[in-house]
Amino acid sequence: MIDKIIIRKAVGTDDVKQIAKLIYSSDLNIYGAMFGDVNCAARILQELISTDTINISIKNLVVAEYEKTVVGMLCFIEEDYMNDREAYKQAFSKLAIEVPKYFDGVFDMYWKKVIKEDFTNAYYISNVAVDEAYQNLGIGKMLLNYFKETHKDKPIGLDVVKDNAQAINAYLKSGFEIVEKEHKNTDLPAPVRMVCYKSLKV
Repeated sequence: MIDKIIIRKAVGTDDVKQIAKLIYSSDLNIYGAMFGDVNCAARILQELISTDTINISIKNLVVAEYEKTVVGMLCFIEEDYMNDREAYKQAFSKLAIEVPKYFDGVFDMYWKKVIKEDFTNAYYISNVAVDEAYQNLGIGKMLLNYFKETHKDKPIGLDVVKDNAQAINAYLKSGFEIVEKEHKNTDLPAPVRMVCYKSLKV
């Protein structure tokens, strides 16, 4: 099976419903807190994937494809950080879904550090997920390797919750190193910042 997996940039004809499901599964803590409902999240995320005004839009996605089905995805930020907050709210409005009263608080708590960053000097991986039926096959590593091979001009950063030992170990094996740990008084798990320098051209 693994030799039939294709890793490529996402395109407009990809199954955005499946990609939305993967994005949601990539961080149940934050998306569950922001939307509170998987069906609501799926509708909002599908709308956002189809735009070019947010970091989870098609142009910022890499997908893993098996027999024409998207089974994994990686989402990244390069250059300017996009104003996700307003894009999310516009999607809520377009779909006639009321914005949850806790949306802004959760958004600020989660994205505060990322929003302040200058992405002219580094890439940032915001989401990685593999469909549950295709996990433990190395697809996540394939997505990371593809991104590292095609983005060698700057370091690559990402955040992972400190309690997710499996993900941290996977990133360490893929050449990332821990550069910063954050400890916040919050109900959401604090992130660990990891960076990969090994893919840089010398």
